[in-house]
Amino acid sequence: MPSIADYPQRHSLASFQQTPLTELDAGLFAQLGYLNFNYLIGQPYARFADLNDSTRLNRATLTTWAIPTHQIMLDAMRHGERFARVTWENWLETCSHRNEEDFAAITFTLAPGVYCVSFRGTTNKLVGWKEDLNMSFMPTIPAQRRALSYLIKQISQHPGTYYLTGHSKGGSIATYAFDHLPQPLASQVAHVYSFDGPSGVPLDPSHRDRVTKLVPQSSLIGVSLDPAMNFEVV
Repeated sequence: MPSIADYPQRHSLASFQQTPLTELDAGLFAQLGYLNFNYLIGQPYARFADLNDSTRLNRATLTTWAIPTHQIMLDAMRHGERFARVTWENWLETCSHRNEEDFAAITFTLAPGVYCVSFRGTTNKLVGWKEDLNMSFMPTIPAQRRALSYLIKQISQHPGTYYLTGHSKGGSIATYAFDHLPQPLASQVAHVYSFDGPSGVPLDPSHRDRVTKLVPQSSLIGVSLDPAMNFEVV
């Protein structure tokens, strides 16, 4: 059965200038939010084309849930027209047991003036699981507020067309941040993709058509906190 790791191999010919970001691209970038950017951001390169040896691939995928799958995916991305020249910037990670916060975000430049911000989902850290629990009864959590601050700064400094994406908790905080952006900044967000992310409070009606939530048939997390049942099952 095909997986998201197969996508770069099958759909790598058209650049993002030729074909805008799709749901599958958004799913891919949601997964890329789990990469080891603490390592990557300190290297003298910032393109997928430069992940061209086993050492770089091994270090880049150390923090992912499925290391072999992500290595196959990255190897395909560095060869294709669509992904090879995509760059990353503005990595931010905060982990605080005291505040019960485990936040990370990275911005990808897809083409001149076109960006995709990926918010990392739940990791294997205990604080991350506490954070997920907090979302079920707290009006907001620190990671949501930090995501909003991150977006305000990123979009203010680099105006353009933005896509937001995230898996699990990452999708939830992407949606929250978009829904609370000041209007001049929110108008630059083309679309938000939440992959199996709990929803929380209802969206501003004017924002609903720019948010897509997708959940697998076996979803438990993604359908929680969503009284409107406003999602697509894939």
